[in-house]
Amino acid sequence: MTEVFAEKLKLEAPASYWETISSDARDASWKWLSAFTVAVLTPLGLAWLNWSELSTAVTTFLADTGIGGAAFISVLGIGYGWVLKHLSRGFVQNLLIADDAKQRNVMTMTYLALSKDADVEISNNERALILNALFRPAPPSNADDGPPASLLELLRK
Repeated sequence: MTEVFAEKLKLEAPASYWETISSDARDASWKWLSAFTVAVLTPLGLAWLNWSELSTAVTTFLADTGIGGAAFISVLGIGYGWVLKHLSRGFVQNLLIADDAKQRNVMTMTYLALSKDADVEISNNERALILNALFRPAPPSNADDGPPASLLELLRK
């Protein structure tokens, strides 16, 4: 029983830590989602409310500037899409962090429950396996989705 108590003390702080990380990341993911929603709906709402003025202004601008104006509007649209991509990435990354922390918390609690059960004996190899799963590195969540550096790299994929 003393060993179970010692194991509980060892794993209580990580379990509490992962629960806090999960909660904080879940809260942050809602903030990122809110920012994304505002970034999408605000321009759409403003465009809808002022459609006649906006369409007149864009038509006049394109007539006066020609292809340069179309390029300028395209660059603005691409920049807007880039901002939306990063807002959505923040949302997804925080969800992944929250899920990983929650899984580690569940593994810790399961291990503690198993170690309390007198009928279940955990060998040193099994303990090492469990602790390796608990203290594994976090999964990467920031994949580089930039364009390939060269045509050869594009062909390799």
